[in-house]
Amino acid sequence: METEQKRERIIRFRVNDDEYNAIAKAAEESGFDSMSDYIRTIAIDRCIFSIDKDELAKLRRLISAISNNINQIAIRVNSTGKIYSDDIAELKEGVRKTWQQQACILSLLHRQEP
Repeated sequence: METEQKRERIIRFRVNDDEYNAIAKAAEESGFDSMSDYIRTIAIDRCIFSIDKDELAKLRRLISAISNNINQIAIRVNSTGKIYSDDIAELKEGVRKTWQQQACILSLLHRQEP
């Protein structure tokens, strides 16, 4: 079992109140145990990127639309026992758009990598 090295070095830097609050909020939202862990990970792994919330919102809307279509088709199939080729085509198109949107988001993330 690998043991973690003791951390004896201290790095200090100054920030203003707004910067501190922004860092503290980001650290809290990140799920790291401490602000030190958060900052250390960002500094070492160079894991700094921003997510385009508009792109995520588009993806969420697409997934929601597909879910609604599936529910409507399931209700129709349960009541009539029939499924239509147009229903399948509509689902396929929705899934295609979702994959396209996901690829766009991944592309944005990859551009942010060092």
